[in-house]
Amino acid sequence: MNYRRGVDAATSAPLLQAGGNGQLTEMHHSSHPPPRRKPGFFASLFRITVQPTRRIGPQIPSGMAANTDTLLQALQWRYATKTFDPNLPIEPATWAALEESLLLTASSYGLQPWRFLVITDAAIRAELRPHSWNQSQITDCSHLVVLLKKRTVTAADADRLIEAIATTRGINASTLAGYRQMIQVDLIDGPRSQIIGQWASNQVYIALGNLLTSAALLGVDTCAIEGFSPPDYDRILGLENGDYQSCVVCACGHRSSADNYANLAKVRYSATDLIEHR
Repeated sequence: MNYRRGVDAATSAPLLQAGGNGQLTEMHHSSHPPPRRKPGFFASLFRITVQPTRRIGPQIPSGMAANTDTLLQALQWRYATKTFDPNLPIEPATWAALEESLLLTASSYGLQPWRFLVITDAAIRAELRPHSWNQSQITDCSHLVVLLKKRTVTAADADRLIEAIATTRGINASTLAGYRQMIQVDLIDGPRSQIIGQWASNQVYIALGNLLTSAALLGVDTCAIEGFSPPDYDRILGLENGDYQSCVVCACGHRSSADNYANLAKVRYSATDLIEHR
């Protein structure tokens, strides 16, 4: 049975309407509703309740869902490519779809504390390579993506998001006051403001994972790279005094037929070691 957002008994309005993000949907696979909990900080802001209902919202468009075999085959096929073929560029339409996958990545609160530098300029890549453990992927891949994280989260960032939500969904920004306050007391004024760099890195790695999987599904090879010097990247890319800094790198392209790593068996621990059902 699925569960949807609760309804205010006084107004019959969705209780998440005040928050305005429309994304806080809980789905449970038990045949019984979950036990009611005492509302915590976030729940008290929106008075969230969970009630059983029929499935609501748009259905997955016909033909959109990937076959399970296709997904798993793509993930088995992908690997951290060590040698790219510099003569095999990614098709423009394919790359455009991968850029869109980056834009569609989920992030905490929807704040999107990132930017993505797509570097195809050979001179820039040659300058970056010595600061990347001299890895050939930097210069030989089709597209080099430097994923940047935002250095801080400010009130202006929160206001920008609220304005974007209101504009995109055609609602009054005042209805999002509770949501705006959540961001303020958590990331701007709260304890997590002291570790905001780590929080931003966590978000960027969500984007990285999304890129790796999306690329595999489109038959594009990738290599996530942490072996580089962020300060040197920031200097070369003119980021030292900006709002964003280098976080992680991803080389994208097509594997070379000479890359012997492509034929190695994938080493992963078993499901019994890593997945626990309760």
